[in-house]
Amino acid sequence: MQVIKLSIVLLIVLTSLSLAVSNSIIEIRNLTGLQKDEKLIVTFQEVGGNCIKCYSVPVALIESVKSRMDLKNVKIVAAVRCNRDIEINVFKKQYDWKYFIYPDKNKLRKELSVKPLSGLAVLDYTGNVLLELEAKKGVFGEDVDKLVAALK
Repeated sequence: MQVIKLSIVLLIVLTSLSLAVSNSIIEIRNLTGLQKDEKLIVTFQEVGGNCIKCYSVPVALIESVKSRMDLKNVKIVAAVRCNRDIEINVFKKQYDWKYFIYPDKNKLRKELSVKPLSGLAVLDYTGNVLLELEAKKGVFGEDVDKLVAALK
C-alpha cells in the first residue's frame, strides 16, 4: 500500500514539474508559431540591466549565422527579463529588436536548466536544449561554427 501511495505522489510531482517546463515552451511556440521541424534560438536579455557584451555577442552570433546559412526553419526570440509590457516596448525600441520577444519573469533559464551565464540557447520543438553559449572572449568563430552545427 505504501509503495502505491509513494508511486502516486512521485507521478504527481514529476507531472507537475514537466508541465512547468512545458508551459513556457508552449507559450513560446504559440508566440513564434514554431513548428515541429523548426529550431528556436533564445537569447536571454534584461531591460536596462544588460551589459553591452551580453546583448551584442548573441546578436552578432545570429547575424554571422544568417550570413552562412538560411534560417527559414529557425525562430529567434529574446527572453527578456521583465515584469511589465512597457519594459518589452523599451527593449524593442532601445535595441531595435526585429524578432520575437518573450516576457520572462526570470524563470526560463531555470526551467530549461540553462547555465546562468549563457546568453544564447538553441532548442528543439519540445524544448530540449541542443546548445547553449556564453559570451566569451576569443571564441566567437568557434561559437558560430557550433551554432551552425546545432541549427542544421
